[in-house]
Amino acid sequence: MIWVVLATAVNIYVFRSFGINYTFIFEIDQNYKLIHHQLFRVGMILLTIWCICLTFSTVLIAIDVTTPAKLQICTIMLLVTFMLICFCPLHCFYLRTRKQIGKTLWHILISPFGLVRFRHFFLADVLTSMITPLQMLGVIYCFYFGP
Repeated sequence: MIWVVLATAVNIYVFRSFGINYTFIFEIDQNYKLIHHQLFRVGMILLTIWCICLTFSTVLIAIDVTTPAKLQICTIMLLVTFMLICFCPLHCFYLRTRKQIGKTLWHILISPFGLVRFRHFFLADVLTSMITPLQMLGVIYCFYFGP
């Protein structure tokens, strides 16, 4: 998730540098668009949260905590924090942009019966390229919540 946000910020920086009208190509609202500085800021906030959880996990390993439940708590807190940020109904972390992404994902899910435009096709292509991480979600679930 962090990588996607930072890579999107780099792409928007390149698009703006070369004068590519990405807002027209991806049908983004002209009155409300994110620029690369805003995406870099969100990516750095997420990276900071991730680094704090990684540091805390390393400290737990260094003090020889061998109970799996105590070692898993950092990762679970990280996942819960990221999910809260994604689904937060408050006007923080660019609520309108998160709603746009949600609508786009909904159109991808109902794509044979609904609207299909370039941004839907592009995001669906990105998601199908991430098949290995999506397949690992089952393994992650079994690791953390299994017997």
